[in-house]
Amino acid sequence: MDKQINLSKLRSEINEIDEKLLGLLKKRFEISCEVGKYKLANRLAIEDKKREEGIIKFRINSSGLNKNFIMGLFEVIFKESKRIQMGLK
Repeated sequence: MDKQINLSKLRSEINEIDEKLLGLLKKRFEISCEVGKYKLANRLAIEDKKREEGIIKFRINSSGLNKNFIMGLFEVIFKESKRIQMGLK
């Protein structure tokens, strides 16, 4: 029974972390929308590959997580950010 209690507690902690992750992603996308408004007003391109590459490189070097995981994660984040910004037109 002790193992079940520990598993339940661990799963509860994971659920809390998932909530925080989604909240942070929501906030990131809200800020991305503001960035998109700035880009639109100043006639700047939505996509900035150099910045994206810099972010990924920094995160790979600073996170201690798997390189392919970081690349895939930020690919999805950047894709959603661009989708949001393109919707502003």
